[in-house]
Amino acid sequence: MKKINISRCLLLIISAVLFYIIVISITFVDDYLFSARLWKSISQTNVIILNNKVSCMHMLHFMGGLLIYLYGINLTLTTMKVNKAAQDKASRKPNKLIEDDVYSKRRHPMYTGFICVHVGMWFASCSHVGLLIGFIIITAISINSIIEEKVELEKIFQEDYILYKRNVPKRIFSKPLIIIFIFILIVYIMGYIF
Repeated sequence: MKKINISRCLLLIISAVLFYIIVISITFVDDYLFSARLWKSISQTNVIILNNKVSCMHMLHFMGGLLIYLYGINLTLTTMKVNKAAQDKASRKPNKLIEDDVYSKRRHPMYTGFICVHVGMWFASCSHVGLLIGFIIITAISINSIIEEKVELEKIFQEDYILYKRNVPKRIFSKPLIIIFIFILIVYIMGYIF
């Protein structure tokens, strides 16, 4: 049975509270800049939460975004722990190639975590600019991962890294994550239509 890590649980709870504050802030700014919201025609379907009317679709966005965000935070924390064990204390550069744990599924799991954190926040806020910012973040992180591999990792680990790339072909995105992002894109498009 796995031992519960209290500090990780506390960090995830604090992250969820920060998520809520950030999403509310994004929503406020988005409402101020753009008077229209996603799901305009079906936003009349509301639920009452703490004496506030909340659109069912916006609640689904929020819950889905929170799950993606927490997945990203957890993946980032796990990756940081694995990375710390393989770092040279003085230079903070990797002193060995990590091929197990989170690195056995994708070559840049921390970037995956960062992308999930950002996409989760923007999806939860039902923001008009969220889709654009999500694409910009995904593109920037993907380009950075390519540059990092060519400039640093292939030079440091040479033939070992080329073999690792063959064994772990996914740089950032796994199939389930691609499916989730396609689903998010479809939901955004439907939100603009309805």
